[in-house]
Amino acid sequence: MNKKRFEFVMGCGVFPDGFESCLVGISEGDEAKFTVSPQHLTFHLDSRKPSSKEEESQRSEAKLKRISIPLTKTLVFQVKLNYVEAMRGRGLRWDEKNEYSLRLKEEGNEYFSNGNYSIALRKYEKGIEFTFDDPSEDVMKILEEMNDEEERRRKPRVKKEKLLKEREDELKKQRDITKNQIELNICAAKIKRKMFGEALDSTNYLIKENPNNVKALYRRGQAKIGLKQYDEAIHDFSTICRLEPENSEAKKQLSKIEKLQQGEREKEKKLYRRMFNDKTEEQENLEQIKEIKGGTALERFLISFFTGGVTSQHIMILNVSLGLLLLWAVWLAVFADVGIHGYIFIFLLVGLIFSVQWVLSMVDVTKKEEKNE
Repeated sequence: MNKKRFEFVMGCGVFPDGFESCLVGISEGDEAKFTVSPQHLTFHLDSRKPSSKEEESQRSEAKLKRISIPLTKTLVFQVKLNYVEAMRGRGLRWDEKNEYSLRLKEEGNEYFSNGNYSIALRKYEKGIEFTFDDPSEDVMKILEEMNDEEERRRKPRVKKEKLLKEREDELKKQRDITKNQIELNICAAKIKRKMFGEALDSTNYLIKENPNNVKALYRRGQAKIGLKQYDEAIHDFSTICRLEPENSEAKKQLSKIEKLQQGEREKEKKLYRRMFNDKTEEQENLEQIKEIKGGTALERFLISFFTGGVTSQHIMILNVSLGLLLLWAVWLAVFADVGIHGYIFIFLLVGLIFSVQWVLSMVDVTKKEEKNE
């Protein structure tokens, strides 16, 4: 086993996407073993153009550090996560913060579109850290003293001149837009990962800030569907339809809820019917057959067939009848001069026999034979 120590930035292409997806699930100090199949040994960022010169230089540096591994074999990684540095953007100017948050949002979108929701969520949560205001100078000094060891391990940042107030206000407006987008993306990623409770909490916060936030209402409705809170979900999607009457997606969700509710009602009906009647579904089917009186044998057989009440005796009688028909068709083809029309009839008859046999093979034969009373 080859043991090496690596220091790298997540999402910059040092390790394959599948490996980084596994890293998301462990914390500092944890040890774990990852098995990564070839289809996850990819570097999707290689196919996307860098959004800035800084990102381009980071990617070039990452490619130099990229480990040499066979990308066509299933690999097993034994990992110990020694240290995690969380860069929260403290001390950066707003133009720098906005650049980081936008870039992380775009990277998260790439992972989301590829179905890698765990890394996408990590990217969004990282991006949201760059949208917060810095604490006061006194608090910053206390934080630096508390995190003195962490600060020494970071690369020194080049301090830049402060922005003009007008420019800073403009950048903060852009920050608010980006922050809202990332928060909605976080909700979407959590819903995809079936973290419905957390997604609900996030959307409640957004709607509290803006009750008419249509996208937040939509995400909250999706989270409530996941939690089977159908009546509350209907309220959210109905609110969207009131705010945006042409919103087709909200209407689709309302139709989806109606079908889900109908399915739940059917399950409840069956459950209550069995509780009070103390009868199985098979017994109910047999009773339906017995209630039919005065019908022909064919009618009774067809009803039994389509209600799942066909017995092994039915199958045996059909097989014997079909076998006789097949023998008759073979005799006609060999010994009788039937002409072209006759051969067509024989061909159709044989096709019918095999079709019936296929249908019979799909029938669930009841184990209990119907008894005469």
